[in-house]
Amino acid sequence: MRIVFITWTDAVGCAAGWSDDRSLREYNGNAYSCGFVLDEDEDWILVAGHQFADDGDVQGAVAIPKRMIDQITELEVP
Repeated sequence: MRIVFITWTDAVGCAAGWSDDRSLREYNGNAYSCGFVLDEDEDWILVAGHQFADDGDVQGAVAIPKRMIDQITELEVP
């Protein structure tokens, strides 16, 4: 089992309807994700924030393209 903290740049989006242009200019896309590594290849990493100890079911999984990742830090598993 691996647990990682990922610093990455996400795509910028806005809510439906009109948006404040200033807030879009100020948004830089910095994002953080932390979780259990479920799968990984040379292009993607799949992490989940929650995992049951008994059966391995997960919740909150996100697949992050590696080209968007700035840094991956391995966390110590207790």
